[in-house]
Amino acid sequence: RELCTLLEQTVLNGERHSLLLVGPRGSGKSWVVEDTFRKLSLNPKCKGNFIKVYLNGSQASKSVIFILDSFDLFTHHKNQMLLCNLFDFTRSANTPIAIIGLTRRL
Repeated sequence: RELCTLLEQTVLNGERHSLLLVGPRGSGKSWVVEDTFRKLSLNPKCKGNFIKVYLNGSQASKSVIFILDSFDLFTHHKNQMLLCNLFDFTRSANTPIAIIGLTRRL
């Protein structure tokens, strides 16, 4: 229930959270996350207001393409860390990734 509340706060209130689920193989970590996303998708206030990106470090992942509309707004101080992390990720990750920026300003 705590995970669902945490994600609802992110989707509905724009809050930022991080969480690490720890447990042995087969303990249900993935099931908890998938069940939580299923419940989140059933919530009329949350449905359609989030995007889930799933990366698996133990196997080849699907390609991930980020499209950053109004790219110039991501260069402002409060959003700059996200931009730096994404660009760092493209250089160091084993996951095929591309970032496309769209802007009307240079």
